[in-house]
Amino acid sequence: MRVLETLTVTPVGGHEDRKVDVRVLAATNKKLKEAVLSGEFRNDLYFRLNVIKLEVPPLREREGDIPLLVRHYVCKYAQRMNKQIETIPEDIMAALCHYSWPGNVRELDNVIQRAVAVGETDEIRLEDLPPDFNSAPALDRVSTIRNLHDALEETTRDVCVAAFRASQGNCVKAARLMGVHRNSAYRLIRKHRLEHLLEDYQ
Repeated sequence: MRVLETLTVTPVGGHEDRKVDVRVLAATNKKLKEAVLSGEFRNDLYFRLNVIKLEVPPLREREGDIPLLVRHYVCKYAQRMNKQIETIPEDIMAALCHYSWPGNVRELDNVIQRAVAVGETDEIRLEDLPPDFNSAPALDRVSTIRNLHDALEETTRDVCVAAFRASQGNCVKAARLMGVHRNSAYRLIRKHRLEHLLEDYQ
């Protein structure tokens, strides 16, 4: 408390205070306001530390950070263990991104370290992840997302077919019905291999 208040210290074995020019960075995963109210944390210490407050959201709320962290840890441990990891399959990365990560970055670090250590190929595989992770809801969520993607693709194709049939193969009219630009309509035709819709009305 005295150090925070006066920015002075007394060296071990010394008798005189010395002024120090330091910044104090404190971190916690506890809710300090509640701890202060319950008497578990000193009120005066809390207010001396709580000058500038930065809240870092949990990893599960920073999904965009996960691929960067995964690649960082894969490179780190592959180099340390003298292994060559070439790829991280999309389904594995998706599972990692949609896992809840109750242990935050430390848990991610441990999962990747284990995967690199036990892996026997040049990519991270599902069986390289911890057993409890393999059975986690994350994998079910990935499956659901894939199904949703397939459903959206199927719906888009059906809408495209209906629009071109209703417009008798007229791309401009079909695009207008779908609410997209003509170029987008052509791209949908090529993407879903529906060129026959144009040929049927020629």
